[in-house]
Amino acid sequence: MIDTKYWGKYSNSMLTNNDLQAIRKVIKEEVGPLDRKVVTLDKKVEKLDKKLDKAQEDISAILTTVIEHHDALEKRVGHIEEHLNLHPSA
Repeated sequence: MIDTKYWGKYSNSMLTNNDLQAIRKVIKEEVGPLDRKVVTLDKKVEKLDKKLDKAQEDISAILTTVIEHHDALEKRVGHIEEHLNLHPSA
């Protein structure tokens, strides 16, 4: 018997264990597919992160090579200008 002094007007609206189990079942049925979608999205984001990291490494290597070639060409042009007694281009 529920103590109506403590629970008052709420005593008639209490959920039974069966009600709670039914609610849990519905929630699991609704949340389950969302959990799988979140896991799938996490895996896709992880793959994209790896691809992005690789692309950044590639860009860094390319930039290093371009800078090396630019520096070599700049030095070479400087020698040519000096040999031809030209004013240095800047």
